[in-house]
Amino acid sequence: MVILACEGQNLFPNLRDLYYEGPSSFTPCLPYLFRPALNIMTFLIQEEGWDGTRSLSNSPSLVNAAMELSMLTTLKHGHFPTITSLSLWFHTDRKWPLDELLSGWNSLEELDIHAQMDDGLISTMFGLPRLRMLRLRPVGRPAPVAEPQVVRTVTSSLRRMELKVNNLSWASNLVASVRKLEISELCIPDARNARALDVLLRSVQKSCSRQTLPRFNIRRRTIARSDIPADWIIAIGLQELRPLLMFESLVEVVLQASTLQFVLHDCDIEQLAKAWPRIQRLELFGNQIHTPTCTLVGLISFARHCKDLQYLCISVDASATNIPQGTFVDCAQTSLHRLYAYKSPVVKEAAVASFLSRFFPCIDTIVCKSITGRTDTYGEHWRKVMDLIPVFVEARRVGIHGGFPTSSGE
Repeated sequence: MVILACEGQNLFPNLRDLYYEGPSSFTPCLPYLFRPALNIMTFLIQEEGWDGTRSLSNSPSLVNAAMELSMLTTLKHGHFPTITSLSLWFHTDRKWPLDELLSGWNSLEELDIHAQMDDGLISTMFGLPRLRMLRLRPVGRPAPVAEPQVVRTVTSSLRRMELKVNNLSWASNLVASVRKLEISELCIPDARNARALDVLLRSVQKSCSRQTLPRFNIRRRTIARSDIPADWIIAIGLQELRPLLMFESLVEVVLQASTLQFVLHDCDIEQLAKAWPRIQRLELFGNQIHTPTCTLVGLISFARHCKDLQYLCISVDASATNIPQGTFVDCAQTSLHRLYAYKSPVVKEAAVASFLSRFFPCIDTIVCKSITGRTDTYGEHWRKVMDLIPVFVEARRVGIHGGFPTSSGE
């Protein structure tokens, strides 16, 4: 009615962000909203009640959605170079010719695709010359990438890739299909098949540039239960993490899943610390069903080698604070402010606080919760540790509790 009242005049000449959900009876009005200032577009095509489990290939309303694709194609070929961000959500198991739509849309810098994936679409997306951010959300069960080298041309502008997939195996195949992937962030925020983690890490090692990957982030939505069966838990040790040790530019590593248990000894922690000297945020957050193999002494490696570390999430056995003879202790790290110590046994709070005040005097927050968000058995002990740290820091400052290390380096 508004368009009819305006007698076909263009609406909203300064419109920059357009969100459309269809198929809709208002679809014919879309061209009146395509303005030269348009910068961000989101198109969601969804059958009412669609849940991703039933075939909708013959749905009349979805057949009519071809009108939207035709309009988008016209838009691509028109004079709209300002469109840099495009989100296409096709909630149906029907395959749409999105590769044809995206091919040649060279102004795109950010692309979010939620649809059926195939090799043609994948190859087209990676070839967009100005693309900086790519977010993929495959609909249903994505088909496996057909061949290891399906992506032969990768834009050099791509910096961030986010794969919202349930299947880490598919993500591994996708990453393996690309060579010379010079991204600065790889994020998989809802990984469910943690058993394929080692395969994914090997694919990352082969495909991603060691100089340009500062952020690696894999998360699994928390399972809202604390009694996860033991046979669901997967042990992750240094051997599984070794492919990531090649990336010395990493500033953020997040591996978080309720079906993982990290088994890292003090010597393993030392290798991680040496491999990632620029690390600022490190989260190794799983479901610790056994006593941690990493001790407080192992954390000294972070004080020695990781001067920029600000946030550390790790399970540690803090029941003993004795430092073995010969351990390099002339180091202190002043960047670490937040320690997330989950399922970390504590016996003597004062001794632990004294230890941390010596090597990490700037810690001001200690959180002790399980991956389900509940404060665990040792929560009260760690709260006491947190309260005592500034007391020991002040005692060291005035010289009545041993002082601080005289060197902050090797």
